[in-house]
Amino acid sequence: MDQRFRSARLHMAIACAMACTAAAQDVATSVEAPNVGVLGTYVKADDVRGVDEGQGIQFSMAWELSEVTQLQIATSYINFDTGVPATDFYRSAASLELVRYFNPRGFAPFFVAGAGVAYNDVAMAALDRAVVTTTTGLGLLSPPFTDYGIRVRGEARYVHDRFVGKPEDVHFSLGLFFPLRRPRTVEVVRTEYREVVKEVIREVPVRDTDKDGVPDDVDACSDTLSAATVDARGCVPVQAVIQLTGVHFEYNSARLTENSKSILSMAAASLRGQSGMRVEVAGHTDDRGGDSYNLDLSRRRAQSVAEYLNGLGIESSRMEAHGYGESQPMDSNTTDTGRERNRRVEFRVLSN
Repeated sequence: MDQRFRSARLHMAIACAMACTAAAQDVATSVEAPNVGVLGTYVKADDVRGVDEGQGIQFSMAWELSEVTQLQIATSYINFDTGVPATDFYRSAASLELVRYFNPRGFAPFFVAGAGVAYNDVAMAALDRAVVTTTTGLGLLSPPFTDYGIRVRGEARYVHDRFVGKPEDVHFSLGLFFPLRRPRTVEVVRTEYREVVKEVIREVPVRDTDKDGVPDDVDACSDTLSAATVDARGCVPVQAVIQLTGVHFEYNSARLTENSKSILSMAAASLRGQSGMRVEVAGHTDDRGGDSYNLDLSRRRAQSVAEYLNGLGIESSRMEAHGYGESQPMDSNTTDTGRERNRRVEFRVLSN
């Protein structure tokens, strides 16, 4: 029965692919798409199958075409128990379907129709094959009963396979139908004037472009560096220290690496956003090398940063470059990680 297990794995792979694809898409509300359906299924089998019934599971993924219409991909896996050991057979199917709702805001009756491919895996391996399948059906979708938008969905389908005997089965399914993301929350504001009620629905977004925790509409200093601590106005306070993480130099040199220049471009944008701010550009090294050499190297590196920022339009009068060598470590110099942290350049805010 190896083919039986391969078809089961194929069915699960299709369901997982559907979920992964829809998770990357935007989600609306109401009877919106994409929504996921997970339903248990009971099958009243056609007499040509030689069994009375089958059981299984159905997965579906639905995308909204309009307020009352959805495009749906449905997969199912059914086990038909013959009652004889080693003779059970299985049906895996995937179909593309159209769903039409008739009352999408409450209890929603719906009609579904579609076509796809079904793989029937029976006891006689020579008869195993994939065939065209068609389906039509009716169902009912409940209103949401949680804040997340989970609903109960039930349906009955007529399913016709182009398999041996051309079986015509009836599938009864019941389960849950839910959006992949929590529905958006809107604020409803009611304003009353005498006997007139005006209902206004609005979304209340909060924008914080530079991610400093201060909304744009009250942020007095735009483009603040992500490592900076800001005050209630969104500006970096006096005496604050901002580490320019990612600013590096060539070995034993004050020459900036190419990656460092993009970081300094962001630093320049931050200085433009707080035009009254003056900073000290402070250079530091680890303890490898002599004291005087490290002091000179840190000074030259700080000066290199200040000159690059000046080339980006930041006035030299707003910057003071100083080197501190190895005198102000922020970590141990006994490890590579510690020494790397100690080799750094910082802004120290002098005034704003």
